[in-house]
This record gives sequence, C-alpha cells and structure tokens, in this order.
Amino acid sequence: MTPTNQAVTPNLTTVSATPDINQILSVYLGAEHGGYQPIGNPEDRMRCAFPQDYESRRDMIDKYLNEDFTVDWSSTSLAAAADLFAEALRKKFPEMHSTSAQGLANRFAYSWR
Repeated sequence: MTPTNQAVTPNLTTVSATPDINQILSVYLGAEHGGYQPIGNPEDRMRCAFPQDYESRRDMIDKYLNEDFTVDWSSTSLAAAADLFAEALRKKFPEMHSTSAQGLANRFAYSWR
C-alpha cells in the first residue's frame, strides 16, 4: 500500500492506451530494434503482451503482415530485395517507423531461406 503523502509514479513500460502499430508489430515480430525473431510463436507473444485485447490489436496489423512484394529474382539479391521491401513499406504506410519496416523486411527475407 502506498502512503497517501507519496507520489505514485506511473509505470512507463506498460502498453499505451492508444494502440500504436509500431509497438504491436514489434511484439509480433519479436524484436524491438527492427529485427525479426522467428523462434517462438508470434501469436503467443501477442496474447501475452495484450491479454485483454489481443484480437483487436492483431487485426490492426493484419494489413502490414499480409503486404505482398514482387521481386525480379533474376537481377535482385535477397538482401537487396529486403531493403526494397522495407522502402516500399515506408512509402505505402507513412505511419510505419523504419524499425517496423525493417522487421517486416527481415521476416520477408527469412521466409525465403
């Protein structure tokens, strides 16, 4: 119990009340700094991070997760394709931070291995 004369400091690490697609993508992708963590279940990460509103937060990122990208593999390396995909994401979705775009691009590249 907190004494009444002490100020209570909010926990700034909690999930914000206003959903942010970049935060949600970070949880789904399993990395905070633009990476992609293929180990583990992204749905489980989402359920743990957003137990009260998992489904609505998952729905918010579906369009980003389902974004398709066509590559001319005859003249493009996998690394270059990932960079092009991240760039295309940022152009199409200006609300997306570069770390989220890079995380999705890493996921795209990993799926080709």
